[in-house]
Amino acid sequence: MNKSDIEKMLEENVCTVKFEKTNGEKRTMKCTLVKDLLPEVLEKVIHPAETRYPHLKEESKRAQNDNIVAVYDLDKDGWRSFRISYLESIEVEK
Repeated sequence: MNKSDIEKMLEENVCTVKFEKTNGEKRTMKCTLVKDLLPEVLEKVIHPAETRYPHLKEESKRAQNDNIVAVYDLDKDGWRSFRISYLESIEVEK
């Protein structure tokens, strides 16, 4: 499964994602990219990197990493990300 497949699934559904964090810890996250479930942000959607790292240069903020997917964590009520290479499973919530 590639990044665009995962993002498409998340844009249409709430999913449970199981992955390993970079520190080796296992994590299960209920997340989505469904627009109606995302928090409102002043007239434009702000990429999570712009919020968390405002000091980065513009070109760094826009840099895409094909191995990282940014999602909205519904349980933690905030933006999180995971590495596709550390993904164990992704399932659509029923």
